[in-house]
Amino acid sequence: NARNELWALMGYALKDRLAGPTDDQVGRFLSWPVPADVYPDGTPGQPGRTGTNLLSAPQAAAMLRHVLGA
Repeated sequence: NARNELWALMGYALKDRLAGPTDDQVGRFLSWPVPADVYPDGTPGQPGRTGTNLLSAPQAAAMLRHVLGA
């Protein structure tokens, strides 16, 4: 019986993983503090700067789906 319960939980975890990135994950990616040596849009990183204007939220979600293999 425990084995059946475990398979149900593993199936849920797989379904969740295959669903792709969540809005929270996309938001966290877009709010990442940009290091000073990274030039995401041709402008040097500045203290306190986050994210990039290169990707919209839907584009960031598509990129994360690709990275996660979802």
